[in-house]
Amino acid sequence: MLQANPDMKGIFSVNDNGSLGVLSAIEASGHDVKLVSVDGAPEAIKAIAKPGSHFIGTAAQFPRQQVRLALAMALAKYWGAVPPATVPVDVQLVDAKGAQSFSW
Repeated sequence: MLQANPDMKGIFSVNDNGSLGVLSAIEASGHDVKLVSVDGAPEAIKAIAKPGSHFIGTAAQFPRQQVRLALAMALAKYWGAVPPATVPVDVQLVDAKGAQSFSW
């Protein structure tokens, strides 16, 4: 993708684990391409914290909270209630400034 699109300025990855492979490809290519992702995985946070990193941010999700919400909806449905059609899930943008202090 980087070879076929030398003018590319950014890449969005749907998960942090996959983005680490993308980061390696960006670094090897020598292109100035910014990378953002989703999850908040510790390895991604470390990569974001490195000065000059092409990995500039991730939308951190909070797995414990997601499990609580899922369990609550499952129990509600089991007990005959109708779970809400939409359930907002909190995320937090983690960039180089916030990477040092972020934790799940």
